[in-house]
Amino acid sequence: MMLPMEWLFSWGVTSFAVGLLVGIGFAFVGLGDFRLARVTFIVAAADAAGSTIMWGRSTTMPAVGLSVVAFLGIGTIGLASVWSLRYVKLKQDAKNKPSQRSDTSLARPQLEIGLVLGADKGIGIDSIVDCSNPRYTCFSEEELKTARLIFDVGNKGWGRLIFRFKNIGGEKLLHPVTHIESSEPISIESATRPNPARFPRNVLDISDASDIYPFSIADAQAALPVDITVPPSVSRFDLRLNTFSENMQSHKASFHFEVKRTEPVKPEIPASGDKREKPSSPPTAVGSITQGSGSIAQIGGTGNTAIIQANKEWDLTRPQQITLTEAFKESHGRVRISWTDHDLDAIRYAGQLAYAFKDAGWTIQDNVPGYAGSLCFPSAEWDCYGLQIVVRDQAAKESVSNVIAALFALVPQSHIAMSDKNDADLIDIFISKIPR
Repeated sequence: MMLPMEWLFSWGVTSFAVGLLVGIGFAFVGLGDFRLARVTFIVAAADAAGSTIMWGRSTTMPAVGLSVVAFLGIGTIGLASVWSLRYVKLKQDAKNKPSQRSDTSLARPQLEIGLVLGADKGIGIDSIVDCSNPRYTCFSEEELKTARLIFDVGNKGWGRLIFRFKNIGGEKLLHPVTHIESSEPISIESATRPNPARFPRNVLDISDASDIYPFSIADAQAALPVDITVPPSVSRFDLRLNTFSENMQSHKASFHFEVKRTEPVKPEIPASGDKREKPSSPPTAVGSITQGSGSIAQIGGTGNTAIIQANKEWDLTRPQQITLTEAFKESHGRVRISWTDHDLDAIRYAGQLAYAFKDAGWTIQDNVPGYAGSLCFPSAEWDCYGLQIVVRDQAAKESVSNVIAALFALVPQSHIAMSDKNDADLIDIFISKIPR
């Protein structure tokens, strides 16, 4: 009769027990219980080693052969044990890798896009705002999902909003590019870098040379102020924004606005007997072609003199723009439009006029690179107001009489000047302040 220990470590029992334990060990690995997997693999190795030792005690093999076989057997069992434990460790590390990838993802730049309404309407003003100030209405990206957005254009037809970019990642966002567009016929303009000659007006691309640092480091958000002009026929509009960079994939957001308008305040009519001088009626014919006394210093461009007086309505309605476009189609050439430095009214009007010229087939002559506006130095009470039209000579004036007539019908108190510095096919139009 065999001893129980000899039976336990016999080849028949050992082969079955080791195979069963190894299978259970792999099952524990699949279940993610790596501690029990190690235990079963160690027990299987111990059983195999014990069976080898028991076999060595009962065999009649010569000592030299027995030593070689025992060495190889125990060595193989040892290597299998080390491999099985290493396998368990590799599987455990592989299971933990997704969380490591998540940590890596968090280290990359990630954007949250907020929005500010109620910003002041001056160039370069309120690019960065304090949301604790009650005149601002600030929205986080989460709040924008359910917020009702009211875009107040007052009685001027335009307003400013500020996009705020918060980098919640762990790495700075390199040179972001932002694309903004709308399906409505609105005008979208960078508040800090306006370009009235840009077309189409309902699409804007802004490339920023500066980086956006993580909020955890800078404790600040980047701001993108945008001025939007809304035609009277538009009561609501959408904006679609797409921001990307060389180290961040596209981040998209959509915004839907309802337009709020304020009726303009009617001018006070002097009562009977009022001693204030009433303004004279504007002339109905083309006025003097002599140049006025005020001077315009164009920043980075040519210097022209201009003196004019215009009406106070400094926005083109859609019917006016259509009328101008049809009138401009009767002749063709080049037009260069300039405006008073940092005068948003003049900049917007320049864009509206440029759109009418371009739609009529004219070529928009670019200003000098980096053009930001012109300075006008008045020498009389009404200097530096309205439109100034400059052509080369009398022949050039007659060749574009349709353009001059259309502009005078729109702004009766426009003035015309002549300059031999202009090419024969070039019209210069300078837009300045509104008379108050």
